[in-house]
Amino acid sequence: MEVNDLAKLAKQEVKKHVAAIHISSDLSLLQRKLVNVFLFNAYNELLTKRKHKILIPAACSLCGFNSNNRDFFIEAVNGVMTKVIEWNLLDKQGGAIWEAMPILSYVRVESKTGECTYSFPEELCKKLYQPEIYSKIKLEIQRYFKSNYALTLYENCYRFKDNDPENNGYGITPWIDIETFKKLMGVHELKFYQQYKELNRKIIKPSVEEVNKHSDVTLKVEIKRESRKVIAVRFKIYKKQQQYLPLEIEDDLVNKPLLNRLMGFGLTQQQAIKILCSHEENYIKENLDIVEERNRKGEIKKNLTGYTLSALEKDYRPKMTEEELKTKKAKAKKEQEEIKKKEKEIAKVEEDKLKRKNAEIAFKNLSVSKQKALKKEFETTLKGILADNYQKNGLNSIGVKIQFYSFVARKIL
Repeated sequence: MEVNDLAKLAKQEVKKHVAAIHISSDLSLLQRKLVNVFLFNAYNELLTKRKHKILIPAACSLCGFNSNNRDFFIEAVNGVMTKVIEWNLLDKQGGAIWEAMPILSYVRVESKTGECTYSFPEELCKKLYQPEIYSKIKLEIQRYFKSNYALTLYENCYRFKDNDPENNGYGITPWIDIETFKKLMGVHELKFYQQYKELNRKIIKPSVEEVNKHSDVTLKVEIKRESRKVIAVRFKIYKKQQQYLPLEIEDDLVNKPLLNRLMGFGLTQQQAIKILCSHEENYIKENLDIVEERNRKGEIKKNLTGYTLSALEKDYRPKMTEEELKTKKAKAKKEQEEIKKKEKEIAKVEEDKLKRKNAEIAFKNLSVSKQKALKKEFETTLKGILADNYQKNGLNSIGVKIQFYSFVARKIL
């Protein structure tokens, strides 16, 4: 199945086996979204085809990640290939049967066509296709999640939206013991979340708020205590009455002005979207300019729509000289290098932010004496305004706090 109609695809739902939703791994937000898109794209042919194809721009758009940087896409997919699914970490009755397997067994990316070919392991295909129970994860909803924890919580709760044994008007999950919940959220190895107070403050509350804001359900958390200690959580799932984001997704997935311009030449929406997925914007605009000019001069005697489709297929733009082609390629290469440079800078900022966050968690788990020693060593590195701010406000100064946890990351991570 080729992805060529993004607006249509975005409204679709990916059927995910309940055990596949309960993945215990360190998938990033982008990687988790990619797995959902890959599964939806392949679902109808999981048992009949070993390899599946998807256009990289289409996959990225459905993930809410708009980029022409294939290297970044390859890095994300490569990350998925290193992850392992622990199967049936949580079943419907609360029991567990353990199996493990990689998520993807093969990936091939073709630079010329922008096409990605991939395979799921055979055993995984058998489990994913026509599962007895499945959860529907809506692709247009997952695009708007900014937190991996929130998307993970949404996936793990959504299957229970119709689980209403007492006819209360809402679905409800089984009780999930705290250790299992931490494993589902990928934070079981972080000492910082040993106390429920921190788990609730940093993971559960923000994730519930994001799910409630961006998805088609509202979650409410309940806790179970034993001797005042929280030992388990469960979630009530309320369906929102209004249809989620009706048709608006199209505006966000494609260049709307260019889509409308194509349709102005008589193309259907589906034809227009397919062209947007198949060609660069400049290629489309330049060919449309030529068709428009020839039509204005009365040179097009037959069907305008057919002429437009022919122009976009065969490329009616004037052929450039060797020198002009060389100049254009050099310009395009420079623009691509600028895009890659900018994306690397953004990735570096995010990486540094994550390092500081992990450093802060690690620092709080150190003994008081080690914390004091690190602070004392940090003080010797400060000069000028930063030194003054530290003397006045300590770590309450944002600039000092950034420098401090960067320092801690270098020392102990």
